[in-house]
Amino acid sequence: MALQRREFQLLAAAAAFLLQGCEIMENIQAATGVGQSNAGQSSAGQRNASAGETKSAVPAVPLAAGMWGGDLRLLVDVSPGSDASSPKQRLVLDTGSSTLAFCSKALTTQPQYQQTSYISCNIYNPGGTATGYWGPFVKGPVLLGGFQLDADYSIMAQELNMPCTQGLQGIFGIAFRQLDSAYHAEQSPDWPTAESRSGSPGTSLSCPKQPAGVEPSPLISNLRSMGGEQIGIYWSGQQGDEAGSLYLGEAATLNQHYDASSALGPAQLGELGWYDIQVQSITVGSQSFTDLVCDPSRGKTCIMDTGTPAIVVPEEVFNYAQISGGSLTFQLAGAGGAPTLLQFDLQALRQANALMKANSDDGMILGLPLWMFYYTVFDIGQKTAYFVPTSNSAMPAPVPAEEPQPGSGGDSPWNPQPAGDSPWNPQPAGDSPW
Repeated sequence: MALQRREFQLLAAAAAFLLQGCEIMENIQAATGVGQSNAGQSSAGQRNASAGETKSAVPAVPLAAGMWGGDLRLLVDVSPGSDASSPKQRLVLDTGSSTLAFCSKALTTQPQYQQTSYISCNIYNPGGTATGYWGPFVKGPVLLGGFQLDADYSIMAQELNMPCTQGLQGIFGIAFRQLDSAYHAEQSPDWPTAESRSGSPGTSLSCPKQPAGVEPSPLISNLRSMGGEQIGIYWSGQQGDEAGSLYLGEAATLNQHYDASSALGPAQLGELGWYDIQVQSITVGSQSFTDLVCDPSRGKTCIMDTGTPAIVVPEEVFNYAQISGGSLTFQLAGAGGAPTLLQFDLQALRQANALMKANSDDGMILGLPLWMFYYTVFDIGQKTAYFVPTSNSAMPAPVPAEEPQPGSGGDSPWNPQPAGDSPWNPQPAGDSPW
């Protein structure tokens, strides 16, 4: 889930190394390529040209919104296995990471999967409360709404401060495979137990140094079989069940939230692990900031992340926004055409404590508030993003968590974002997100 960390530099460097230096091994299936962007063409817009007659009911995955870690989260129900009667696991939906990981060890007693010889290990929230997990990678079907996915996912063997409380049972990362590292099982770490951690002033977690490869991202790798290469995310801005919808394939532009006549874009969409963007400038009121760097290969990552509960901006932008009125406007690089302008109401962001400053080494994040103001469509095949303004006018007021959670308070939200280098058979990280 998010940005704000020096480990981004390590991950980006590792991803770049893998992108440039890994050779395809004979016993590992090569990744499938995706189509190249066509400058000036609007794939989503073309599909929506006659959508007025087809916008009835389209398949959608219901999304909930609730509190965890002291902040609002988008949530989704996923059932391990292919049996619709299997208990649903409520997970944090995260566009800032790529691993599907369940908290419940009970899943290992009724396996509906195939074992692998690899593990998943992710550490989050560097610089803050130690947060992370490790566990075996397995391969098997999972149910996401009305869709069955053939997925490589993890079952947590050990976890610390993950979303495994307050009714939550894991995390569903839906970004690209460069973030879904797999390690050989014999490298499994041995973390301190809860008993041994009690009374300790601090806890340090670590993952193996050298990944064996990367796993296909469960959602992305199944998109093509769902009828397209698009993902649409809608959030009403409210808390509770059915507070939003996840649209897959062509449904992303054939639903009541997508209107081609008011859609902003296309903006450039990057695929180096994250859903990354190129921020050309930020304007606060009448003051513009243009000395901005978005370069994932150098650790300056500018991303769209449902898992970050705030919009994260450079310190000078944040400071000026505290004394300015009006709007906060991001100018994003367009895909072969004019730039895309996204505007946010500063007062609404401040009232909801939804604007935060980045650390000096970080980039920028359009976090969950993005979806408060815009319905978003990621067209992965065309490497573009579209934004449709919603009728929501105010961020919901945060509700205090019942128990202290990682990330509550301070400048930094709890941002699940793998730290470190960049399963069934892990693949070398190439330039394809598939």
